Amino acid sequence: MVRLGDSRRLQIVIAATWIGVVAILWPHIKPSPQFGFIVGWGTRFEWPYSIVYVLLVYLISFVVIVWAGVAVYLSVLGRLKSQCLIRAFWMSLLTVGIVQAIGIWFAGRNLSPITRWLFWLPYLAALLLCMEIARRRVDTMVSTSPDKRVPRR
Repeated sequence: MVRLGDSRRLQIVIAATWIGVVAILWPHIKPSPQFGFIVGWGTRFEWPYSIVYVLLVYLISFVVIVWAGVAVYLSVLGRLKSQCLIRAFWMSLLTVGIVQAIGIWFAGRNLSPITRWLFWLPYLAALLLCMEIARRRVDTMVSTSPDKRVPRR
């Protein structure tokens, strides 16, 4: 019998559902007045700083989306602990940063609806990776010396 916490299928189902819901809601979130106010607030900065500000707003938005997906997954498993959430946060910052650094080449281009949906696949992969990293235990062994390992109690 497979335990719920060891099931890769559960990770895939939760991640696909989470990213699917976000992908459906994103066209309504992005043009909203609240999000527009936050992004537009950067227009008062001078040229290079305003672009950096907008990039950071989008980076933070997607990091929060991925991190919240990991939090949902950990709460389903009953492992919602600060150590797991911190590990997931740093991993989501790294993975979303890489995804957005690659995706910036397509910013402002007129894309087909299928291509827009395909752009959510890297975020799905990032969420799955973050779930796996957050789920793992830190170390089951604590080193007392370089050549001896003792089990953690």
